[in-house]
Amino acid sequence: MRTAVVPAEAVVAAAGLDAVAAAMHLSPRSLHRHLADEGANFRQIKDALRRDLALARLAKTDAPVASIATELGYADPSAFYRAFIEWTGTAPSDYRARLAGRH
Repeated sequence: MRTAVVPAEAVVAAAGLDAVAAAMHLSPRSLHRHLADEGANFRQIKDALRRDLALARLAKTDAPVASIATELGYADPSAFYRAFIEWTGTAPSDYRARLAGRH
C-alpha cells in the first residue's frame, strides 16, 4: 500500500470513511481493504485519534469540554463524555483537574 499522510484534524472532522478515502485519492472500498490488510479498521483509528486529541486538548488548553467535544466531531457533549470515560475511566473534567494538581 502506498502510504499517504492525512492530517489528524481531517480524519476527525471528516464525515467518515468516504471523506478520508477521497483525501487519500482512494475509493472507500480500497481504503477499507488496505486497512483490513493491516489488521485495522476505520472506526478503531478514528476513535484512537479522537482519544489522543482529547487527552492533548484537555491537558494543553482551557477550552470547555463541550467545545472539545464539538471540535472532535461529537454531535452531543454527552457522547464525548461517555467515550472519554470508556477510554480513561474518568470524566473529562476530573482528568483535567488531576493534571492541574500535578503541576
